Amino acid sequence: MPRLLFLLLLLVLAGLELFVIVRVAGGIGVLPTLLLLVGVGVLGMMLVRRQGLAAIARVQASLQAGRLPVADVFEGVCILAAGLLLALPGLLSDAAGVALLLPPFRRLLYKTLARRLGGAGALASGGLRQAPRRGAGVEVIEGQYEEVGPAPPTPLPPRGGPRPNP
Repeated sequence: MPRLLFLLLLLVLAGLELFVIVRVAGGIGVLPTLLLLVGVGVLGMMLVRRQGLAAIARVQASLQAGRLPVADVFEGVCILAAGLLLALPGLLSDAAGVALLLPPFRRLLYKTLARRLGGAGALASGGLRQAPRRGAGVEVIEGQYEEVGPAPPTPLPPRGGPRPNP
C-alpha cells in the first residue's frame, strides 16, 4: 500500500510539473522556458556545491570545538535536498530547491521543526529529551561525596588457630 501511495504521489507531482511548464511556455514561449529550466538548474547546482562545501566545513569546525553540529548538519541535509530538487526537471521542484538554498528559509525551517519537536533542546540533543532544569518541580538534593578505596585486607590468623595458654 505505501508503494502505491508513493507512486501516486510521484504521478501527481509529475503532472503538476508538466502543467506548470506548459502554462509558463504558453506565457513566455518555449525557448525562454527551456532556458529558464536549464539556467536555474545550472546556477542552482553551482550554489549547491559552494554551500555544501561550506556546510561541511562548519560541521567539522563544530566537532573540533566539541559542539554538536545539529544545525549545521540540518543545513547540509537541506542543501542536499535542494540539489536533488534542482536536478529534477520542472519549475516547481526548482522553486523548492532554490528556497532550500536560501539561508533565511533554512533557519526558519529549522526553528519551526525545533518548536514542533519540543524545543531547540530536542534538536540540539539529537531528538532526545533534556534533563529537567532546576526549579521545574524536580527536587534536587545537594551534597558532597568522597571517593573511598577498597578496605585494607585483614590479616589472617596463623594456621591452626590461636594456641591456648597452659
